[in-house]
Formats: sequence, structure tokens, C-alpha cells
Amino acid sequence: MGRKKHFAVWSIALYFSWVLAFPYYGIVFLPLNEGFDTTAYYCTSAYLMFHALGYLVGALFLKKTYPWKYLMSGSLVGTIAINLAIWFSPAALWVAGFSLLGFISSFYVLGWSHLYRLFYPADKVYILVHMAVRSNIIAVLIIALSTIVPTPVLMAVMITPLLAAGWLLISKGPKPIPAVTPIPKTTIIFPSLLMLVLCLFFAAFKLSAGFMYRVIHYSYPVMDHYRLIDTYYHYIPFIFTLVFILHYHKKIQRHFLAFAGVALLGLSFVTFALAGENLVSFILTTTLIEAAFALLNVFSWTLLGDLSSSYGSAHRFFGFGLFAILFGTFTGGLIGEYLLLHGDSPRALTALYATAAIFLTLVIIPWFKEKVEDEETGLILKDYLTQPLAPDDLLSLLFAEVGLTAREKEVSRLLLEGLSNKEMAGKLFISENTLKTHLRNIYRKFGVRKRNEVINLMKQE
Repeated sequence: MGRKKHFAVWSIALYFSWVLAFPYYGIVFLPLNEGFDTTAYYCTSAYLMFHALGYLVGALFLKKTYPWKYLMSGSLVGTIAINLAIWFSPAALWVAGFSLLGFISSFYVLGWSHLYRLFYPADKVYILVHMAVRSNIIAVLIIALSTIVPTPVLMAVMITPLLAAGWLLISKGPKPIPAVTPIPKTTIIFPSLLMLVLCLFFAAFKLSAGFMYRVIHYSYPVMDHYRLIDTYYHYIPFIFTLVFILHYHKKIQRHFLAFAGVALLGLSFVTFALAGENLVSFILTTTLIEAAFALLNVFSWTLLGDLSSSYGSAHRFFGFGLFAILFGTFTGGLIGEYLLLHGDSPRALTALYATAAIFLTLVIIPWFKEKVEDEETGLILKDYLTQPLAPDDLLSLLFAEVGLTAREKEVSRLLLEGLSNKEMAGKLFISENTLKTHLRNIYRKFGVRKRNEVINLMKQE
């Protein structure tokens, strides 16, 4: 991974560490107002709801995400400004502030989705897991620091990861390739049915996550005596599972992440329903559910990234997909709240609802596994070859950035014509073995493993 791409990973990791420490859980703001404990649920719920809405709006109305850096920078500036406004506003206005914060911050992630698709086409699992591990570790450090620093210093603690993310993005991150002439529209059709099924899957497992988190939070009164464990333990199995994926991701098939995640999720519901309300039950249930979420999150995000690399329109895939994820989480939280208030046996009902959600995911996984495998075997390659070629000057800029030799540039242009290896070798008067060597070098320099990924990079929207 090049230095600029490395800095871009740190930028998104810092941004997500802020999300985890502040608006998602609300832990960093707890010392600011004595009444925040009673309004925390409404603030974080408002953030989730409007964050999801931002993704949906972006998916529907963003026409192009080529200026990803401007989209991310604008979102970052708005996020910092709203943070400061919330800091100096009364607690009665926090719900409105969190709502606006959720909407604005979603566009940073939508901008990053284009960056993720364009600059990390080959090993998306490796990049995503690195980002997730870093963001969770930094979030833990921020939360720990917020408990010991005086309140006036807390604002600096809260803003620092955002400022660092902006500095790394603007001054150290990769530069957008300038579009010196308009790029023709592509002919690739957005896979609406596949996206709908994926959204159902994402919403189903996150639905169970939402009400599990809500019910678990109030189902272990013993954790009042173990505040440190209650606050920090859930990060440990999540991070350890990510590290496991990082070490073995090249040996693990992607659909295994989904099946293993759903299986662990089911086991967590069993332990929650049967193991009682003691500390051991809390640790066991939390370990299983956090490991499941780590597996399912990596599966979901990398799948969206791979589909974006093949079809384009990263903001649409991530917008619809992340909307479904957050909508499921938010709706699940409401169900959990209802079970706590009106259910005679919230543990048993939670396990029942969760089992239904898991059954839905198990039905969906085999179907879209087949659909995605069709895409990965190159069955949609003909769609790429019907796209208009990118302008020569833009291709030249792209070739220069990745460092292609003169011969590799010739091979790349022939790739765009859809020629076979034998036809390309004949045109260049070289053997097929020599051509394959050039192709391997091209894939390595572009950071890809497949022919259709190279073609997609050379035919950006």
C-alpha cells in the first residue's frame, strides 16, 4: 500500500473513531451534562436515523462522486462546526444537533466509498480490516481519555480525531485524477434486484443486532458493579476477530464470513436466553455477538466495495447498503424498547425474533452468493466492453500515476478493446507467455487481480 493510500486509511479510521466514541454511543459527551444519561438514547437514535437518511439521499440524488475529496472535506467541515455548536448549546437542543450531525457525516463515508473503490481495488478485506482495527482502538483511547480530562479539555479531545482526519486527507491523501475532458456515460445497468436482496440481508442481521443491544443493556443489572467491563469489554472480541480475519483473509472465502457470522449470532441468542443474568453470561453473550458483527461487517462492506468496482456507482451501493444497515439497527432498537416495556419475557421474545431474522439471512445468502460469483467469474465482462473509452489524455494520466511502461500501456489499451490474449500477442508480435508477464505487471501496478477490475479503473464514470 502506497504512502498516500496509507494516509487515506488513517483518515477514515480517525473519522470512524470519532463516530464510535461520540455520536454512536455518546460516551464522550457524558461528563458535559447531568441530564445526558436520560437523553442519550434519543440523541444516538436521532443520529442513527438521520445518518441512515443521509445515505439514502446520497444514493438517490448524488449524480456523480468523482470529486470525492471535496465531498469528504465539505462533510468534515460541517461535522466539526456542528460539534462545536452542540458543545455550546443547551442539552434541550442536542437531539436536533445530533440529527443534523448524522445527516452531514454520512457524506464523508459516501465520498470515501469512491476512494475505496478507486484506489483499493484488489484487497478490500485487508484495507477494511486495517481501518476497522485502528478506528476501534483509537475510539477506546478517546473514551478512556474523556473520563480523566477536565471538561474544558474534552472539546479538544472530541475535535482532535476530526482535525487529524482532515489534515491527512487533504495534505497527505491520494489526489483525484483531473477530468480534463468530459467522460462519456457508461452503459452498465445498476443491479437493482441484487441490491434489494442485499439490503434485506443487511437489514435482517442488523435488526437482530439493534434489539439485542437494547435488551442486553438492561438485562444484566449485575454489570452496574462492573462498569469498566461494561464500557470496554465489547471492543475486545470485536478487535480480536478482525485481527483473525486480517491474518487469514486470503484463505477464507467471503461467503464463509457471512455463514460464520450468522452462526455466532445464533449462538449468542441461545446464551442470552438460557445462561442467566450473571457476569459469565454477559461475557459469553457479548463475545459471541461482537465476533459475529465483526465477521458480518467485513463481509458487508467488502461485498459493497467489490460490487462497486465491477458496476461503478460506489455511492449508490454504499448509500443503499449502509441505509439498510442503519435502518435495521434503528428499527431493532425500537423493537427492543417495546419488548422491555410490554413483553412479559423479553429474553425469550428477543431470542424468537432474532431466530426469525437469522433464518431470513440464511435464505438470502446462497442466492446472492451465486449472483456475486457470476460477476466475479467475468460473466458481466461484456458490459464493460460496451462502455465508451475514456479520453486518451485521461488514460495517459492514469498510466503515468501507476507507472506503466510503454509496452504495458499498449497492452492496457488493447485490453480496453476486449481482445483475447492470443489476439493481443499477435498484434504486438510477442508470445502469449510474454503477454501474460505484461498482464501480471499491469495487475500488480493497478493493485488488482482480475481483468475486469483493470478495465473498470480505465473506464471511470
